This record gives sequence, C-alpha cells and structure tokens, in this order.
Amino acid sequence: MRCAIYARCSTATKDQNPDLQISRMKSFVNHKGWKITEEIVDHGYTGSNDNRPGFHKLMELARTKQIDAIVITKFDRLFRSLKMLLTTLDEFNQLGIVFVAVDDNIDYSSASGRLMLQILGSLAEFYNALLKERTCQGLEYARTVKGKRLGAPERFNKDLILQLGQQGKSYVEIAKLMKCSKSTVGRILQRRVQKWSA
Repeated sequence: MRCAIYARCSTATKDQNPDLQISRMKSFVNHKGWKITEEIVDHGYTGSNDNRPGFHKLMELARTKQIDAIVITKFDRLFRSLKMLLTTLDEFNQLGIVFVAVDDNIDYSSASGRLMLQILGSLAEFYNALLKERTCQGLEYARTVKGKRLGAPERFNKDLILQLGQQGKSYVEIAKLMKCSKSTVGRILQRRVQKWSA
C-alpha cells in the first residue's frame, strides 16, 4: 500500500522539529508492511492556517490517487476544526484513502477504524444537514420578517423599461438604451402583460 506520512510543527524554531512524529509514523507503517512514497512536513505553520503547502500537496496526492493511505500522529496535526475533520475524512472515504492517526488510535484499515469512519460520516452528514437548515431559516427570516429582497441586485430600471415598451420601442432598442439583454426586456414586458391579463 502506497502511503504518505504528514507531520506539522507550529513554529520554525529548532526546539520544535517533526522527528518524533516521523519516527512514530515510520514505526507504524513498517509494522503494517506499507511503503512510504511521500514524507510531507509543514514546518512553522499553525493548525489554524489553511495555507499550508504540505497539506495542499497531501490533498493533491489523495485526489489524484497517487497514494492509498495517509498517516499522521494526531488529528490536530492535520485538522484545524471539527468541521474540517469531518469534511476531509468524508472526502478520504469517497476517494478510498485509508486514514490513520497513530496516537489517537484511529486506523481505517481495521474493523474498529471502519466503524469509527461510519460514525464520523454520519456526523458529517448531520452537520451538513444542520448547516443547510440554518441557512434556509436565515434566508426565510430575512425575506419575511426583515422584508429583504434576496438575490443579486438589478442593474436596470424596470419602470423605465415598461415605459419605453408602452412608447412602442422594440426589444432591441430598449435593450441598447438600458444596457441589458433582449431576453431581460422581454421577460419584464411579458410579466406586465400577464399581470394586466389576470
């Protein structure tokens, strides 16, 4: 199994180095009989920093199927939040990547690890559903209670388009004057006709 190991140290000072993390991961990988094809280190980056070159390289390797497994020592070496943990582990699962956090006793190549994966997957699904529900509630509140109009602001004056239409100007002429598309003019004028007909 092709494996990438990932280590991260928060500071670039010499007293903090990734050697201990790398040693723990290499020991685990050797015990499993896997092959380390990539050894990635983010040195001098905090976990809250999304712009970690090593992390981006790791994700690229996973997404292009250049590796079969990812090994870290602890969750906090790779993930900055619960949301990031859930969404990234879900992506690893979709890609068929085996994930291991050695010191956290998470090994997706084992039966207990696969059970944990299912639990985390359910949590990720619940989190996404909750987020969607809250977004919909917020939009509905803004629309009904606050009276806010949702969507992109219009760049043209509907009343002026209607006035020009009543003057007998063509869709093309109105579109040029209002600097909008002919289909937009047609849609506005057709709505007014339907409203009058109703």
